[in-house]
Amino acid sequence: MRIIALLSWYEESPGFLAELVESVARAGIDHVVAVDGAYAAFPDAEGSSDGDQAQAIISSAERFGMGVTVHRPARPWAGNEIEKRTFLFAAGHLVAEPGDWLWVCDGDEVITQADGVSEALAATGLEVASPILWEGVTSGEHQWNSQPIRKLFRYQPSGIQVVGHHACYLTGDGAVLWDAWQPTNELPSLSLPGVKVRHRPGDRDPDRNRARLAYYARSKAERLEKTSA
Repeated sequence: MRIIALLSWYEESPGFLAELVESVARAGIDHVVAVDGAYAAFPDAEGSSDGDQAQAIISSAERFGMGVTVHRPARPWAGNEIEKRTFLFAAGHLVAEPGDWLWVCDGDEVITQADGVSEALAATGLEVASPILWEGVTSGEHQWNSQPIRKLFRYQPSGIQVVGHHACYLTGDGAVLWDAWQPTNELPSLSLPGVKVRHRPGDRDPDRNRARLAYYARSKAERLEKTSA
């Protein structure tokens, strides 16, 4: 059994990306599949980020002995986040084999703890696993938010597609691996309380964060994704 990281990024600091890939290596991941490119609705969208970002991913993966596959498209993702994530899963399935696991990682994350993750995945018969996603927020005093989130998915012979919105993952056979709007339909998930992922958009360049928020505002206004159950 191997774990394949599926890394989606666009216009991130090379140091930021190198730190993420290093954390992926510490978690015991065997291969990184990284997909670049802006969503078409993103402000000033480009097909690919500056080349030093892809190089940071490649160099870091090679330094830690991991396989690495990078895709840098010529044009922005016309189908926005849904299209890009569907492609990410398809690319991951080209690398993975039956029995392997796919770990979805965003460019503004870093794995801070991965206690027993390989052993837990090898022992379970479930198709999904949920680590803890946490982030610091400032509201009066410094606080921490944390919650389980479905981020690890077993290789599916029928593939995995993203349908309706970016938090709805279905197998090719229609089984619901994750649906943030209708969680009652989801397959059960393995809880991984000893595995923690830090979400850190606040550590980004302020202009990059403003662009991110502008994208989500446009996505909501233009109804680019399903917005309710």
